[in-house]
Amino acid sequence: MAIPRIFVSSTCYDLQEVRFQLRHFISEFGFDPVMSEFGDIFFDLKLHVQDACKNEIEKTDLFILIIGNSYGSIYHTHKEQPAPDSVTLQEFKKCLDVGIPKYIFINKFLKHDFDNYRRTKAISYAAAFERLNKEIPESEFTNEYNKTYPFPQESYRHIFKFLELTESLNKNNALYTFESFDEIKEALKKQWAALFYTALRSERSSKILSNEEINEKLSKIESHIEMIAKEFEKKPGRDKKNPSPLSEEIHKEQAHKLQEKVSFLLDSFFLENGESRIARITKKTSTEEAIKAFDQIKELLKKFKLSKTIPIEEIFHPEIIGRMEYFPSISGIPYASLQSLISIKESLEADEQNALYTEFTRRLNYYQKDLDDELPF
Repeated sequence: MAIPRIFVSSTCYDLQEVRFQLRHFISEFGFDPVMSEFGDIFFDLKLHVQDACKNEIEKTDLFILIIGNSYGSIYHTHKEQPAPDSVTLQEFKKCLDVGIPKYIFINKFLKHDFDNYRRTKAISYAAAFERLNKEIPESEFTNEYNKTYPFPQESYRHIFKFLELTESLNKNNALYTFESFDEIKEALKKQWAALFYTALRSERSSKILSNEEINEKLSKIESHIEMIAKEFEKKPGRDKKNPSPLSEEIHKEQAHKLQEKVSFLLDSFFLENGESRIARITKKTSTEEAIKAFDQIKELLKKFKLSKTIPIEEIFHPEIIGRMEYFPSISGIPYASLQSLISIKESLEADEQNALYTEFTRRLNYYQKDLDDELPF
């Protein structure tokens, strides 16, 4: 009977006990652990042992990465490089190339130190941007910043680069922190149970919904074919300025998707998990002032390009909204959302941009209240 093979990647010396417990857990779960120290890997006599470990990843089904306080051994072809990869980092890159599902676990205290590093670096970059009034290449700024940053351990200089890679992923990018093996075990139990459940539901749903989905798609294809046939029946000299029914239908679908995307981005601007970022503004905003806010966002994307969020209070000048009361704990708007919003705005025609400004203004003015509206207690 075929069973999933799970590759475990981590440094060995500092995580020896965790690896031993994890091996037992994987085996008890009915899966096959693949770990170099237990002879689970074929060491090809023609390859370096580190490359043999990397090649084994192609033959596995799941990948578990555990990052602790040690960077580990340097990959054998990187020993002379100024910023060398560790063996573990090379294994992770191989996992990304192969594209197998992965689970990433990071020591809780290491993650805390990394978050502090990222936060202070972003603050320093924003200050440098204001001082110089120009963008600075990220690699150049990071190299200078790292010269004076008080890393808790020397190995963190390299580990933080590793963590930046894990946080740059666009999919299968969930990160789990751990302090003990039990936290790793509980996370994997839940994830593997959900994986099994999803597989069962997917199989069941495909049988139940397949006919409905097929009929819907066939109906849409048939409709498009009819439109194409009618277009070809027309004379070659028809008025090309008038859009065809098929073009109009496609445009409607694209417009609907764009509206949904914009609505989602505006939600992420004003809300955090359903809670409003803004409590109140004291001045009603016009469309012209909304345009100024969008221009300000575009500039702030340069200033805060090393940050995950941009504070909402940085976007609105008192001239635009008067006094603003907001909730500091959720005032940070995701950088990626603002970047997407500006990108979409700049791709729109003038009338579509005006519609975006109008909707933005409508949402912002929802929070407009006069000072006299204070409750008497």
